[in-house]
This record gives sequence, structure tokens and C-alpha cells, in this order.
Amino acid sequence: MEIKFAKVRKTAVIPTKEKYNAGFDIYPCFDEPYIIIEPQTTVLVPTGIASVIPENFYMQIQERGSSGSKGIKYSAGVIDSSYRGEWFLATTNTNAKPVLIIKKEYLPFEGISKELLEAAYIIYPYEKALFQAVVHNVHNEINTCEISFEELKNISSERNDGKLGSSGK
Repeated sequence: MEIKFAKVRKTAVIPTKEKYNAGFDIYPCFDEPYIIIEPQTTVLVPTGIASVIPENFYMQIQERGSSGSKGIKYSAGVIDSSYRGEWFLATTNTNAKPVLIIKKEYLPFEGISKELLEAAYIIYPYEKALFQAVVHNVHNEINTCEISFEELKNISSERNDGKLGSSGK
């Protein structure tokens, strides 16, 4: 399998992947010195890349350990094989403080000491991968049919209608 990546912006970083890792590291790419993501908001962060993914595959975007542990979450979507536009990362700040994605040449930020900056913002380096993309198969040959809820309830399963936590695992 081959995935083709193209730079939409000259400064973009083509996604990287270590041989035995599941995901491709995806980097932000924007012209501004920084992006601020206010608490409990979502911003589309550009990546500067586009792709050709083979038919029958798609890319699932998800957090990396370094972004997820800072309360930075990916909020929407997949990259389908038919999509040829620039990838944007729906980035949600789940923190009480703003997230500052900043290019290292702009540190110190507006003359603020590192200590004060870290007290006011969750700092995430621009040069570090923000999320990862994992390749998955598309299951094209899935048939569906509508049945009544009564009929559905009569089809046995180990769990039946047990809700969250009901499996005891």
C-alpha cells in the first residue's frame, strides 16, 4: 500500500511514521506566530498537507499521548480516500486555561516570563506533532436492513440491553 502526501503550504511537514508504530504523526502548519484555543472551544488547525489514500482505506485521526495528556482532544471526522483537500485538525481545548500552540522562535511570548506564561496557558510546541492518523480498512460490502425493535430484542446476545459498565469488565 502507498499513501501519497503533498504539501499545500511550503512549510508543511509530511506525516511521519516509525515502522512499528500504528499512527502517522500529523503536524500543525500555519503562518501566524501562534494559535490560541480558548477553553472549551474547538479550532480547525491547518496541517498544510493533502493526501491520496488508496481506495478501501481511510485515516482515523486521534490524539497522541503528548496532546491528550494536555487536555487537547481531536473532535471530528476521518480522512476519506476520496478527499483531496488540505487536512484540518478539529482541535478542542478541554482545559480551564487557553492552549497556546506557538512557534519556538516566538518564545518568550510577548515579553512574558516562562513561569507566567505557563501559569496562564497550556503551551504546546508548534514543531511537535499534534495528532496521529491511523490507517483503517473501509468495509464496503456491508448490508443493512430495518427490523422492528421487538424483533431486535428477541435476537440474543451476551449483553442484551446492558448499559455502560454492565459487562463488569
